[in-house]
Amino acid sequence: MEYLFWIVVSYLYYRVFQQLIGIFQTWNIFFQPEKKGKHRKSITILIPIYCEDKILRETIEFWKKSPIKPIFVLTKRERLAGCRGKMILEMLSDFEIIVSPNTIGYKATQLNYALSKIDLEGYIAIFDVDSRPDFGVFEYVAYLSGDIYQMPIRYIPNSSIFSLGSAIYQTRFSLAYEIPAILNGKFTYLVGHGLFVKGEIFYNILFHEETLTEDIVFGYETCLNGYHSKPLPFFEYSSVPETFWKSIQQGARWFIGSWTFVKYIDTSKLGLREYIAIFLRYLQLLDWFWGLFWIVAIFLFAPFYLKVATAIALIVFGYIYYITIRLGEYPLSFATIFGIVFKTFTNFLVPL
Repeated sequence: MEYLFWIVVSYLYYRVFQQLIGIFQTWNIFFQPEKKGKHRKSITILIPIYCEDKILRETIEFWKKSPIKPIFVLTKRERLAGCRGKMILEMLSDFEIIVSPNTIGYKATQLNYALSKIDLEGYIAIFDVDSRPDFGVFEYVAYLSGDIYQMPIRYIPNSSIFSLGSAIYQTRFSLAYEIPAILNGKFTYLVGHGLFVKGEIFYNILFHEETLTEDIVFGYETCLNGYHSKPLPFFEYSSVPETFWKSIQQGARWFIGSWTFVKYIDTSKLGLREYIAIFLRYLQLLDWFWGLFWIVAIFLFAPFYLKVATAIALIVFGYIYYITIRLGEYPLSFATIFGIVFKTFTNFLVPL
């Protein structure tokens, strides 16, 4: 049994120091921007909408200030869902609109239809309705030449302690894991908002319409096809779910998408490096299920020196959260700590 505890503690240290190094790498990109080219590229912004009545007015006011006006992508599915389609069209009268004729499908269906209707020159930027990017990113990206760019995400809480914990938890994962994975050129997924893709890539790869997590599959497919992603030194601000239950549903959607993505990619293109990356990804998913169990088991049954080693690892993990709080300009208080702990515990409801 002691050998098993050794394995678990070693893996815990691997994860902790991986994220500690990662968050410093992300911090560093804000001070070392990529060199710009001489030729300015066009940027087309797509924002898919589906039953977003509550937040749409605020979204419209935000994007009116943008130097580049987005194209809002609607779908006829809204009518079947009982949403106020006519009112939405009136609210969006100052913007270009594309209406997907599909009455079934997901976000990917809307995006693929929009991509078939627009000019694929330059970069295609994709944001969600609740996305609030730093507008400076558009001028910056216009002079770049890479394949794909991803903005780091700072999540915005609402008034509850749980949402504050959720926002910091998700921001920590973006800064300490997602962005470093992209920065290091790993076989990894992308986030489906705050995303800039060179238009010509969509001639070869589109979004998978059979899944709710099309961004995860798209990221892996671009890696397999030799396209390289890079992070951007600008934050995208995004909201967290309004309620505890919606947060569980969101986590479950991410969990299922990450658990099942392999069936959507061409495994014949996978090499040893990719299989190792997939294996490590599945280990990280299992953290959601057994991570707390093993930490409790170590403190109850492991030898004293392994208990001390685990406590040190958790302190380092707390330091990663501290850096996240400072980078994201969140309040540092007892309520913040309580929210993070509560959010961490509720993650174990997700796989169930």
